[in-house]
Amino acid sequence: MGISLLLSTFWLTVLSGSSFLALLPTRVVQNLIMIPAQFIALRLIEIPISVYINKVAVRHNASIG
Repeated sequence: MGISLLLSTFWLTVLSGSSFLALLPTRVVQNLIMIPAQFIALRLIEIPISVYINKVAVRHNASIG
């Protein structure tokens, strides 16, 4: 989060010509709001991926043994 926050704010500063310190507070709030959303999205994606990995592992083990 920290590196993304700093780099995205830096590039916005470069592209827009705005002050880094002027953009930073809104970027911090945005990142704090996005942390739960990203966590929920990752957890929702984890379920089907783990099911798929288990199916592939079962097929692989069946073909070996």
